[in-house]
Amino acid sequence: MTLRVRALGDDEADGLSRMARSRTLGAGIVRRAQIVRHAVEEGLSAPEIAARMDLCDATVRFWLKRFNERGLQGLEEDMRSGRPPTYTQLEHRLPRRS
Repeated sequence: MTLRVRALGDDEADGLSRMARSRTLGAGIVRRAQIVRHAVEEGLSAPEIAARMDLCDATVRFWLKRFNERGLQGLEEDMRSGRPPTYTQLEHRLPRRS
């Protein structure tokens, strides 16, 4: 059975396009947006996308399914368990004192 991406609204298609071309977002989210874009715009199957992007078929299927369920927010990483951050995002941005 071939996995297909659901129909996108205009706003969602624009957001996906921007994410796939972004130079400011993280590499992971850009790659995931490109996976979905290949499926939507070019109609490629999961194995074709995997071969083109040098990824595992299961990875491509995972992100296509997650996009179908959650939309653009589904392309972001979920929080993982583990040690809490040592510094807040604000503390990372503050200049260091000598």
